[in-house]
Amino acid sequence: MNNPILVDIKDLLIADSGTPFTFGGALDWSIHIASEPENPDNCLSLFATGGREPGLYNDPTHPITEYPSFQVRLRGNNYLAVCQKLEEARAYIQHIGSFDVTNLNGGTTTHYADILPNGHPIDLPKDKNKRFIRVMNFYAIREEVSP
Repeated sequence: MNNPILVDIKDLLIADSGTPFTFGGALDWSIHIASEPENPDNCLSLFATGGREPGLYNDPTHPITEYPSFQVRLRGNNYLAVCQKLEEARAYIQHIGSFDVTNLNGGTTTHYADILPNGHPIDLPKDKNKRFIRVMNFYAIREEVSP
């Protein structure tokens, strides 16, 4: 079974030494999955946004190709910093190309053929604490590969 896409994206962003992100906690630019905490002010949140119907085959030996989509959401006190951090995340996600991830269950691997942007960044209204919010959507092309 494939990992949830948000787990794979979080792991990629944390593993890359060129991105300033950490997972969870209250540090600036920490990554949060499927939630956006009240603190820290400056954070990155990942949300699943559906995707296209998987490509199904009648041949059970052929892997099913999935097209999940997700949103990268940056929030912070400084608009330019929010724009910069989203650009750093976008550049890394968009240019990673083809890669493989060992699934959490340990028995299979997910092959990502690519991750592509689904449009340009979007500014959302400030939150109740007057913090800037900027989002960008992506979709992946992936399939589970047996060991």
